[in-house]
Amino acid sequence: MNTDYIEVDTMIKIKTNGICFFVTLLVAFTVALSQVNADETTVQAMLANAKEASLSGDIKSAIEIYQEVITKYPGSKTASWAKSTLEVIERHSDYNYEPLKKMFKVNELVFQGMGALSEEKPSEDYFRKSIKGYQQILNEYPNCSLSSQLHVSIACGYKECKEYDKAIKLFKEVMVNYPNSQQAMTAQLMLARIYNYELKDYDKAVEAYKAYIDMHPTQEEIDLIKTAIQGIYMNQGKDDLYVSMLMEEINKAPGTRRAGAYYIMIADYYYGKKNYDKAISIYEKTIKDYSDPEWRLTEGVFNLLGRYYFEVKGDYEKALMYYEKLTKEYPDSKRLKWSQPDIDFIKKAIEEKKDKGKGMEKSVDDKTSTEKK
Repeated sequence: MNTDYIEVDTMIKIKTNGICFFVTLLVAFTVALSQVNADETTVQAMLANAKEASLSGDIKSAIEIYQEVITKYPGSKTASWAKSTLEVIERHSDYNYEPLKKMFKVNELVFQGMGALSEEKPSEDYFRKSIKGYQQILNEYPNCSLSSQLHVSIACGYKECKEYDKAIKLFKEVMVNYPNSQQAMTAQLMLARIYNYELKDYDKAVEAYKAYIDMHPTQEEIDLIKTAIQGIYMNQGKDDLYVSMLMEEINKAPGTRRAGAYYIMIADYYYGKKNYDKAISIYEKTIKDYSDPEWRLTEGVFNLLGRYYFEVKGDYEKALMYYEKLTKEYPDSKRLKWSQPDIDFIKKAIEEKKDKGKGMEKSVDDKTSTEKK
């Protein structure tokens, strides 16, 4: 298992009034296209028309198209997405949809900015324009139903422009002014990300991540946040804190595949620090207690132990033993293909050692026979 620090929490989908923070309905439209499992061409055309209607301010037509998608493709992921979109539109129908219409247009700037970012092109101008656009909506409709989301979007814009002080200030204001909202959760998570990835203030990042967990997100999100905290502890070399977090998860469900996976994470950590004795003892525990082939936990362990005894210890016989266990229990393992050159080398070296031993025994026998004569 790769123990390199992965920016895990980028995978978290925090919903803001039924839509992803900052990248609102406009960007969600693109996501929906990748989830089509009905008549793809037709649905794509319908969603494209809905997007066009939204951008032009024709909310009524967009609603009719989403309702048609729901009717024609019930049970599909696209229909589910259309339902959540309609809920958002209905929730923000105040002022005859005017704030929502304007937000759709500003969202297009955000979408373009994110596209530029992904292509490593200049993007700041898009985000600065979006900040002005969102602020203008707030100036015109300070008490509209979108106000909390608009504040979050402005703060996110400042984050993308690397004006972290302004972003932090606004995120904190959202948490104070809208304490029980989904936007407050989004703001809390964004604070943690700024402290973690931008400012490298890891103590504040951990504090912010823990505060986010206290806001009761989904269990999936909690698991990912905990992984982010574990990554901080791991990178800081705080062995006790890192291992204790993993042991806490193990103790919640001992004997399960999840527990076995956490044991392997601990072993990987010690192995990466070259604390081989501790790592090997934990790997061997997983072989003993978490050997269910369907879990495929020991697949990587057998391969790693084979490499360890081959490359680190030079114990070819033990290395071959683990490779043979890998071959027996996981004959379809891709690791076998990757490790085959090492396995062939080990087998050849062992055979040569045996042949050499036989040669020495023969020399001794010949010498003894000659002396007797």
